[in-house]
Amino acid sequence: MEYKNYKYSGINFIRATNKNGLSIIFCPVGASIKSISLDGNELILTPKDATGFLNKDNILGKFRGPVSEESILLNGKNYTFSDKWNTSSFIFNARPLYENNYFFVQYSFSKKKNEDGLPGNVKYLISYTLSDSSNDLLVDIKALSDADTPISLTNKIPFIFTKKLGDDKTLNLENEFSNIEVTLTGYDHFEINEEVIEETPVINVSPKDKEMVMASQLKPYQRQILYRFNKK
Repeated sequence: MEYKNYKYSGINFIRATNKNGLSIIFCPVGASIKSISLDGNELILTPKDATGFLNKDNILGKFRGPVSEESILLNGKNYTFSDKWNTSSFIFNARPLYENNYFFVQYSFSKKKNEDGLPGNVKYLISYTLSDSSNDLLVDIKALSDADTPISLTNKIPFIFTKKLGDDKTLNLENEFSNIEVTLTGYDHFEINEEVIEETPVINVSPKDKEMVMASQLKPYQRQILYRFNKK
């Protein structure tokens, strides 16, 4: 496993490459993924340059949230808050680690009680784990709160694809270089959006919850996404 840091506009990007040729660029803005490539072949489509990727209008590759609704009825009380809490521009703190053939980076972001108009102090943890022994990328999403708090965290990864199969919990994508399996744990379903970006067909795969999901002191929020990249 090789990984290195590089800075652009004061933002610390991390590129990790395993022994099987899977290379991923991570970014603390939106706890995001800028690039996924296999043997040098790009598998996702995000803005090519760092300036375009960091632009607040770009949501591709980034987590969005932590809440999405303008108002929420919670425990009999109605809460409202601004659009700033439905964004992909938050800068997370990073903690990278390489140990026992695994590269691990955890991004964290905290909100204080009443900062967002909702009760409770909340800590959001988004972790990526890449192995040298396989081409699996595990994404672990957690939120810890000391009071009932609604959570709506989702990310858009625009895969370059030619075929897709699967259901609303397991998705299989195919392109010229690889087969890509995506599996959800904890989420209700995928939201799948096919589009053409810069004349390239892509599929945005966003994990979604059909109903409002809560985090509390007794029941933390946790969701996982497993990406498996198989060479052709």
